[in-house]
Amino acid sequence: MKRSLLIVSLLMLCVGVGASHGSALSDLQAFTSGQKVKYDSKGHPKAKGVHMTIEYPKSWQAQEGERPNIVQKFIGKTDNGLSVQCILLIKDTPFLMRFAGDAVFTPEFMRDLVKEMGAEYVNGATTKIEQQSAGWMIYKQDMERAGFKMTAYSLQYMVMYKRKWVQVQFMIGGLQGDEGTQSLFNSYVPLFQTMANTIIFQDKWK
Repeated sequence: MKRSLLIVSLLMLCVGVGASHGSALSDLQAFTSGQKVKYDSKGHPKAKGVHMTIEYPKSWQAQEGERPNIVQKFIGKTDNGLSVQCILLIKDTPFLMRFAGDAVFTPEFMRDLVKEMGAEYVNGATTKIEQQSAGWMIYKQDMERAGFKMTAYSLQYMVMYKRKWVQVQFMIGGLQGDEGTQSLFNSYVPLFQTMANTIIFQDKWK
């Protein structure tokens, strides 16, 4: 994800500090009790032929992505008005990476990827999404724009499917120095993981 997109998103995110962790629990409880919406990428030009679905909390809003590869954004609010984002990105997989399989998603690869972004790698591992090679990573990124110094925490899932790079990024940001941002992010991780587990590549099972 481009640095400029992160900065623009964070300007939207940094509208409150010290947000309550109760919002994470209530969102998770509502989601698991069936208060959710299914997003379907079928026919979307930015999906590049990938037909997938993902579910998000009913209280969140879906928005079209402004950038060429951003298919959709899902935005929720904490009790104190701080934004929580899920961003769905689909782009062509670089040619050499198409043949790498699980090797693409090793911690070493993901550390290098985060380093190129100017961010700090926290954790990550290989996994499977719909029986496809995939990976997840958590990273922290500090940035500044127009006098705003910000810190974002992200949980990012990546999977290669039909020569496309599918990325689902969950993000929470706050002003630098706000010690509550990381704690708030950690409280949302169970919801993020649950949402990621709803990903289905619909044409894979036809």
